[in-house]
Order: sequence, then C-alpha cells, then structure tokens
Amino acid sequence: MPVKKLSYLSRFSFEFWPTGLLYLPVFLSLPYWLLRYRSLSVASLANPGLYLGGVVNENKYKILNSIPDRFKPKTLAFEATALAEEVLDAITKQQFSFPLIIKPQMGERGNGVEKLEQAQALRSYLQCHHLPFIIQEFINWPEEFGVLWFHIPGGKFGISSLVQKSFLSVIGNGSDTLQTLIEQEPRAQNRMPYLLEKHHSQLQLVPALGEKVLLEPIGNHCRGTQFLNVNAFITPALTAAIAEIASVVPGFYIGRFDIKTTGLDDLLMGKNIQVMELNGITSEPAHIYHPRRGALKGWRDLWHHWNLVFTIGAINRTKGLKPIGTINLLKKIREAEEMPNDL
Repeated sequence: MPVKKLSYLSRFSFEFWPTGLLYLPVFLSLPYWLLRYRSLSVASLANPGLYLGGVVNENKYKILNSIPDRFKPKTLAFEATALAEEVLDAITKQQFSFPLIIKPQMGERGNGVEKLEQAQALRSYLQCHHLPFIIQEFINWPEEFGVLWFHIPGGKFGISSLVQKSFLSVIGNGSDTLQTLIEQEPRAQNRMPYLLEKHHSQLQLVPALGEKVLLEPIGNHCRGTQFLNVNAFITPALTAAIAEIASVVPGFYIGRFDIKTTGLDDLLMGKNIQVMELNGITSEPAHIYHPRRGALKGWRDLWHHWNLVFTIGAINRTKGLKPIGTINLLKKIREAEEMPNDL
C-alpha cells in the first residue's frame, strides 16, 4: 500500500515551515533590538543564573538541581567516560528501576533522549553516545505539557504558552500490520528508518481495531509529537504552582518547563507536577506548532517571546550585570554548533 502523504494544507502548515521562514520576524527585528539596546547579547542576561541565559550549552542536570525534589524525578549525572556497569551499579544503589530516561547533559530538541526498557538498552546506548549524560526515573503519568514562564523583574509574571503534548501513535484497524500503519502515518515520515528499526520485532503484528500503539515516548515536535494549544485553560492555581517552582531557580526569568502530570485537570489545579526539564531563552511558545495555526499568529507570538527576552535582559543590565558582547555571543554559538556531536 502506498505511503499516505501529508495533505496540501498539512505540508504547508506553519508548524512544518523551515526554521529560517518560521523565525523571519525575529531575524528582521534583530537590527531594531541592536539599536534599542546597543547589544544583542543583552538577551543572555534574561536568565543570569543560566549559562548565556540558555542560548546554548545549558546543563540540564545543574538546572534540575535547583528545583525542589518534590517537583522532579530522581536524576543521576554521569561523565562521558562512565561505563555501563558503573551506571547500573549506581542506579541499583539509588533504587531506580527500568524503564528509565537517558539524555545528554547538554542537548536540544530531544537529541539523544531515549527511553531505556532494560539494561541491554543502556549498554547499547553508551556504545553509540560519548557525551556527559543523565539518567532519570521514568514518570509513568499519562500527560505531558510544555509551560512557558516569564517574569519581568519587579513587574508582571505568568504563563505565556501552555501546550498539551500528543505523542506519535497509530490506531489499529484490525487488518493492517503495524508496519503499514507506521508507513501511512504522516508525522512518522521524517523518522521512518528509526521507527521501523525501533519497532522491528512488532512490525508484522496486526493491532486490534481501536488499539493505540505508542511509537515515540519522547515529547518533541521534531519526533512527531503534536503540540496542542491549551492557553485558554491557564488558571490562577497553575500560575501559582509554576511561580513557586520558578522562584527557587536562581537567576531564572523566562523559559519552558517540560512537565508530566496525571491529567489536565490536576495540572490546572497545580497538583501532581513533575518537571522533566527546564530550558532557557531559546524556549519557544510551543502553541505556535498547533496544527493549522496561522502564520501571522505564530509570527506574532514568536516576536512577543523574543521581545520579552530582550526586555528582561535589559532590565537585569540596569542592575549591574554586563553582557558578553554581541561578537562574543555569536562566537559562543558558533563554537557550540561546531562541537563534535555523536547524538
């Protein structure tokens, strides 16, 4: 059976636009911000507690360490030289159990993030990846959300974006094999070889009518996850809960919490929140990736986010903080891009 292609509207939907076009208003506004603030690197002061504000090389473990234990899964950090048996010994002592999440200490857009079902998967991962990494207990709660937080020093604060993540899955029809269902799923097209290899032992099975098969447990848009705009549901209770967490992260004013919870209702009441990750200024208002969302709204919300970043950075500069300079910032970004990456 031929692979089902994305519809005309889907292929040209804003969520699938190339980065250069997606960020066009931001790029065109750089001269404006440069003239207004006399430096583009003032943006890195928006989160003075994070390395360069979270532009590049954020250390996920160090950031998580600042979050109270009750709001995060148990996490261990390891150097790139760690051997599989050392890691297995450490997680046994800490009473971790499979499945587990493994991810690089520094990485973006879900690169190198995997769910490990058993010890052999860990051994295989470490044979292919040679960067400092963290092991995180797997929180088996059904819902994951992205919460973009901002706090203008001495002023307004709140949630500027709330998205519910719908992981890449297929639904059985009682007649097609899993392989056929995967090949027909539009959101699986960019990761077809990976998904077919990952599920190779089940490809010839026929899922029952209505049976949901999870293909990808990692909630990143580039890995097929749908980001659903639920901004309309933001509540004072949720805002208060996120404010409590954000307030204890040193030098943090704007960024996205990736959160697992037992359900939307609990999240909106500020209950059962586990922070999987916290990202800095390059976090996006992820509701722009809601299916069929218009370009004008997406551009507006991206521009608003980056204008907030520059505004917060400029306010922090008045407190005596000094940016590293536009040229030096660009050098740091270039160096990060040129670093060996075995993800």
